[in-house]
Amino acid sequence: MKALLATLISIAATVAVTASGANTDSSPLVVMDPFETTIMRADEVDQQAVVLDRIQPRYPHECALRGLMGRVEIVAVVRADGGVEEARVIRADNSEFAAAALSAVRKWTFEPARKDGHPVAVRVSIPVRFVVPELLAGK
Repeated sequence: MKALLATLISIAATVAVTASGANTDSSPLVVMDPFETTIMRADEVDQQAVVLDRIQPRYPHECALRGLMGRVEIVAVVRADGGVEEARVIRADNSEFAAAALSAVRKWTFEPARKDGHPVAVRVSIPVRFVVPELLAGK
């Protein structure tokens, strides 16, 4: 990974030097930081993303009344700024649970994952469980 990063930085520097001689329109040259554009896997980071603000999903009323419980598995990208993007359901016991879980997870905020001390985007798997509220369980 470090070799790939060094290569990317070297290429970016070469492009910047080459482009600086050919840049006649005086617009600024932007060199992207590879940590900002790469979505890493959880096993590639030094520190995992940690949930800071977990919005609880709304329990679908009809599901609660019928005593339904279930689980939803969501895959999402936690950005380097701690926001959530590209959230999608990969498994759900019920479509109503899937919609409620997805809506909630999209609002979560995280302490971002870190690689070599830098905040990075990381793909995460988020399980969401729906358990019948105790007040409705006896009805």
